[in-house]
Amino acid sequence: MKAIIAILTAVIYCFLCSCYTKNQAIKKFCNKDTITTFVTLHDTIRTQTIQKDTILSVANTNDTIYLDRDKMVVKYYKRDSFVYISGTCKGDTIYINKNIKVKIPVLAPKPPKLTLWEKVILHTKNALTLIGIVFLVIIGFRYIINKLSK
Repeated sequence: MKAIIAILTAVIYCFLCSCYTKNQAIKKFCNKDTITTFVTLHDTIRTQTIQKDTILSVANTNDTIYLDRDKMVVKYYKRDSFVYISGTCKGDTIYINKNIKVKIPVLAPKPPKLTLWEKVILHTKNALTLIGIVFLVIIGFRYIINKLSK
């Protein structure tokens, strides 16, 4: 029984002594005025069709030639005494994803300082809560001891 009381006392002591107050958290984590974060920028580039024509003067050619490779189409044909060459590049869409490092200002206001009266009320509430917890623990121990002794 003494071991159970000692363990519960140690647990309650650790619980009460390891409090991390709001002011301690603000001092530790809220000391910067900017936050650095990464933003993903999605961009799209669309290219238009590009065309180029050329005329050559060549005799005795009666052929028409089409070259179609990927997005490039070239047409070579003869009409009368001229050779026509026309090339076309089909339009394309390029997708670009960029990760950009951005600094964002933190606009959180500083916590207000408590007046003396507010501190007294806060400490009184904490003390009453602690007394209530200790009272409930004592009543629980007495109940357990009475059940075990019978």
